[in-house]
Amino acid sequence: TPDAAPTRSRFGDLFAIAFGMAMTLAVQGYQFGTSNHTVYLLDPLRRAFPGTLARDWFTSQTLQYHALFGLISAWLYEVGIIEWAFLASYLILTLLLNVAWLMIVRAVGGSILSFVLSVVLFNISAGGNGLGVYQFMQASSMLPSNVSNVAMLWGIALWMTGRGAWAGIALGFAGLFHLNHAIAGA
Repeated sequence: TPDAAPTRSRFGDLFAIAFGMAMTLAVQGYQFGTSNHTVYLLDPLRRAFPGTLARDWFTSQTLQYHALFGLISAWLYEVGIIEWAFLASYLILTLLLNVAWLMIVRAVGGSILSFVLSVVLFNISAGGNGLGVYQFMQASSMLPSNVSNVAMLWGIALWMTGRGAWAGIALGFAGLFHLNHAIAGA
């Protein structure tokens, strides 16, 4: 039937995206508050609890280039859901990473098999590198650079599929979360 091919394609795409997410999570995992993530949590902690680290130069003078991340994270601390919200956000980022990645593979004429092979090769090469030699999903945590990396990937995917205005919005969003990405997006 005429509808069988699109259904098979959608099922294949969903399977490929689920495989990409599973591979990313299996190889990189997820962490909260460990490694580099602790540095990114200092500014939100100071914002949410003003007496904490108020006289610390590092937290009060050097972490403002992640302003939107700091504001959102501080609010999540205040309402007491930061750990769960970051886990859910990281899973959504992993989904968005793989959807944009598949869009790019499709835009250059690749198949589902091409996508799956690229996912495997990417993950066995330590998760690749993004802008500024960050690991693409750095520290296996919800970080502003990870949000920006995925948003920039979406900008590229949207640009490649002829959606220039949406690409600009995705690149601007990347800049809202990490100042380095704002420069690259421009």
